[in-house]
Amino acid sequence: MGHSVSTFIAAEPVITRLSATLGNAPFRQSGVGELCFLPVTDEVFDLATSLKGDSEPLREGYYRFSKALAAIASECSATGPIAHVFTDYFGGDGTQGATVWASGKEAMAPDVDRQGPINSALRKIGLKAQPPLDEFDTIGLGNVRSNDDFVEPEAEPAVAPHAKPLSVLQRLRALFVG
Repeated sequence: MGHSVSTFIAAEPVITRLSATLGNAPFRQSGVGELCFLPVTDEVFDLATSLKGDSEPLREGYYRFSKALAAIASECSATGPIAHVFTDYFGGDGTQGATVWASGKEAMAPDVDRQGPINSALRKIGLKAQPPLDEFDTIGLGNVRSNDDFVEPEAEPAVAPHAKPLSVLQRLRALFVG
């Protein structure tokens, strides 16, 4: 079984800013404190390239992440620390990588290895492991296998704080009237 994800992880105010910068890209809460995931989908990747014009990989071996995305993450980290993590495993073989920005600067250089970079990045953004779990499993990355697993069809999408949630009556009307 494979494990292939590429996602930003940060507190909700940071992810909200990142989402707005990336055309209101969808994000979801991790269930651990204020931390949220914003998966790097094809649409997010392409929009970052159109905004910053640089689709060159951040570094060799760093899966599905461009210098354009790094520039946007760096800008958004003025609000708080933000990590990008990726996994690319199949049948136990593969790699993972991570990098972190804080206060508009790189706080952890892009690191790619068989294991370890993601836990280091999660510690840098303030996540504490809940023993016997490590940081990777504490935040729930062990429960997803691909970016598609970040989609929660039953749950309401996260909304920016300024957006008004629909009332029950409005939701029912939308469901039955269209």
